[in-house]
Amino acid sequence: MTVLGHALNRLFIPEKMVLLLLLTYRYLFVMEQEYQRLVRSVKIRGFRSGTNMHTYKTYAYLIGMLFVRASARAERVHQAMLCRGFQGKFYSLYTFSISRTDWICSAVMLSVIIGLALLELLKIIA
Repeated sequence: MTVLGHALNRLFIPEKMVLLLLLTYRYLFVMEQEYQRLVRSVKIRGFRSGTNMHTYKTYAYLIGMLFVRASARAERVHQAMLCRGFQGKFYSLYTFSISRTDWICSAVMLSVIIGLALLELLKIIA
C-alpha cells in the first residue's frame, strides 16, 4: 500500500491526499481490531442483543467508547510521529521510472478500454 501511495504521489496526486489515504488504510484495521476487542468484552459479560432499550444503549456505549479510544490513540500516534521527526511526508526507498514494458501495458489497457467502450456504444445504438 505504501508503494501505491508513493506511485500516486508521482502521478501528481496531492501529498496530503496520499498521506490521508495511507493513514486511513493503516488505521482502519487498527479501529477494526479495537471494535472486535470491545465486542468480545461485551459478549464475555453476557450481553445478548435484542430489540430493547438495553441493547440500544449498549451499542451506543460501544460506539462511543470506540470513538473515545480512537481519539486517544490518534493523539498518542500524533505525539509519537512528532517525536520521531515526522515532517508530513513519507519517504520511499523505491525509485519509480517508466519503462518500455509500462508503456506497452498502458497501450494495451487503453486499447481494451476503448474497445469495450465502443462495444457498449454499439450495443446502445443497436
